[in-house]
Amino acid sequence: MKRLTEEQLIDMAMGEPHPQEWDQRIADNPEDRERLAVLRAGLQAAREIEPKPPLMSVPPITYERFRRRTLLTRLSWAAAAAMLALSLLGLRVEVNDRGVAVQFSLLGSDSKPSSEERIALLEQRLLEAIELKSALTQSQIDARLNAFYNERDRDLNAFSQALEVKMNDLDLNNARYLSVVNDNVAKLERERELRGKLQ
Repeated sequence: MKRLTEEQLIDMAMGEPHPQEWDQRIADNPEDRERLAVLRAGLQAAREIEPKPPLMSVPPITYERFRRRTLLTRLSWAAAAAMLALSLLGLRVEVNDRGVAVQFSLLGSDSKPSSEERIALLEQRLLEAIELKSALTQSQIDARLNAFYNERDRDLNAFSQALEVKMNDLDLNNARYLSVVNDNVAKLERERELRGKLQ
């Protein structure tokens, strides 16, 4: 069954009109009953601490008595407010044969998570760790691949430049050889022509 909110419990503690369904929830849920009892006790303590007008005549108030009374009033209201705030935040004091146990749970939630909640929390942390590790691993892989590709590109660029220089050298050498061959062929042709003319 759904638990009552802090506002609903405060309304009930202060005697505000409320649906009958809230009473049924209080009857079915011992934690809500305990929280309501703490709120009522805190409000009752605050009402009891509230200053009441004196019944007999009071001697004139001196500055020192005024300061002391003001300080006591402020302290009592601060103590009542602190008690109310702590009860709203789930302060629980238990006295048993082993001693005094103080538990604190924010807005009435249990301070100790159940085993299912702990397992779910551990699973969540594990998933976050796995995601972080995979992100780190992926970034390392990406960095290594980028370094590899950059090095490969540099090597290919150097190889292309060296190949181009070699090709230019080969073209130049081929042009020289062709020039020498053409010169030799031209000489042979001239020699043949000269022999043909001489015969």
